This record gives sequence, C-alpha cells and structure tokens, in this order.
Amino acid sequence: MLKELFSAPKISYNIETINILRLIRSENIGPKTFFSLIKLFGDTATAIDNVPDFSLRGGKSQPIKIFSKSDAEKELELLEKDNAKIITYKSPEYQNYYLKFMIHRQY
Repeated sequence: MLKELFSAPKISYNIETINILRLIRSENIGPKTFFSLIKLFGDTATAIDNVPDFSLRGGKSQPIKIFSKSDAEKELELLEKDNAKIITYKSPEYQNYYLKFMIHRQY
C-alpha cells in the first residue's frame, strides 16, 4: 500500500520534449543559443539536424556534438525514478509555474 502511495504513473514524453532536452544538453548550447536556434530553424528537430553543419560553417573546427536521443531518454527515466518530471517552455504547466515564481520573487 505504501509503495502505491508513493509511486507515480509513468510519464510519457513527446518527441518535442525529448528534442528540447537533446538540444539544450548539446555541447556549447546554452539558453540564449537554444532560443536563437529555435528562432532560426523553427523547431528543435530541424535545429538538431542542422546544428553540426551550421557550427562548422560558423568557424568551429569540429561539429557541435548533439546530445543523443538515448541519453535524453535515460535522463528522463532517472527523473521518473525520483518522482520528478521535466517542464519545458512548451509544457502547459510552465506558464503557471512561471507566473507563481514571478509573483513570489523578491526584488
């Protein structure tokens, strides 16, 4: 009974969430670059497909290494084991959490 109380249902992540995690965890890609790539390419899948070549054309000697899908899925599984979940900027809950944070934020 106790196990049932603390076990959460398995979360199913869509490909967009997996791709968001892959892109943000990729080499040399932080929040600013992430959103610049989304603006440039339109979505995470297209950005992931183009970043290695794009980085070479931008002057890097080696292409940016993209975080693998299997590593992203492993990271999501680890979150689930801790009864946690990822909330991205595209998640429906994001706006509510963001608003609560901003309201309670001290300046």
